Amino acid sequence: MKRAFTDIPEGQMHYRVEGTGEPVLLLHMAVASSDEFTRVMHILSRKYRAIALDFMGFRRFRSDPL
Repeated sequence: MKRAFTDIPEGQMHYRVEGTGEPVLLLHMAVASSDEFTRVMHILSRKYRAIALDFMGFRRFRSDPL
């Protein structure tokens, strides 16, 4: 599983990616993070490219870009 950050105007958004194929975007609910999808991403990655984001204000989102 790849974990990385991407730059957006509000800061740096953390995301996880695993697998190849058609993309499946996993969006967490309030007071959660992309950590919630670790197990399901492993299963989905067999057929799909699973992508999970950490939204602004949650877990690894950085509002002060490095």
